[in-house]
Amino acid sequence: MTEDEIDLNKEYRDSLKKYCENLLEIINKSNEQFEKQLSFISGGALALSFIVIEKVLKDFLTTKCKWILIVGWSSLVITLLLNLYSHKRAIDYHNRSLTATNEFLADPEINFEDKEKEIENRKKRIERMNNYCLIFLSLGLISLIVYTSINLYV
Repeated sequence: MTEDEIDLNKEYRDSLKKYCENLLEIINKSNEQFEKQLSFISGGALALSFIVIEKVLKDFLTTKCKWILIVGWSSLVITLLLNLYSHKRAIDYHNRSLTATNEFLADPEINFEDKEKEIENRKKRIERMNNYCLIFLSLGLISLIVYTSINLYV
């Protein structure tokens, strides 16, 4: 290797280190916000549904389509549990990705293309879990709205 190539390689490695640090900070903030919002919305919707049943619908035993309420509650509980699991997996995946990047930085002879594919697969798994959370949250909210709407006009 020429001296210019060595300098370029060092510059690339330094920029990759900085990129990883910035990426980690962004990912952490974004995940934290997403998980807080999911938990807040799903937990709040559960609590609000109890209040609506107690204060607005009054006699729960006479309401129609209780199965819709059960679907809504179940979906919101699944959202909360899946969100917790997703959070745990995301931490694990980020740690693995950082380890892979640091291994490459320590030994440039390592084939980083394979590591990049692994990192991308982890990212897709996290995105998939987050999408499931959004689906269950939406199903839960829609179910609660439909249940309440049906029973308000009985």
